[in-house]
Amino acid sequence: MNKRIRIHVKWEVIVWAIQHGEKDYSQLEKKYKLDRWQNPQKEEDYPTLKQLQNFSNDTKIPLFT
Repeated sequence: MNKRIRIHVKWEVIVWAIQHGEKDYSQLEKKYKLDRWQNPQKEEDYPTLKQLQNFSNDTKIPLFT
């Protein structure tokens, strides 16, 4: 059984990555549920570890340093 790991990321960190990354908000919102990430109402609204890894690749901002 694969359990999805959800990461509670502050919206300010996501915004910073968008502002300093290689893709803009409109490009990223087509692929990711940024509205849910901005205002999570339940656990499923937070990004998964895999989504954050892909987001990191798309923005060219390292996930872990």
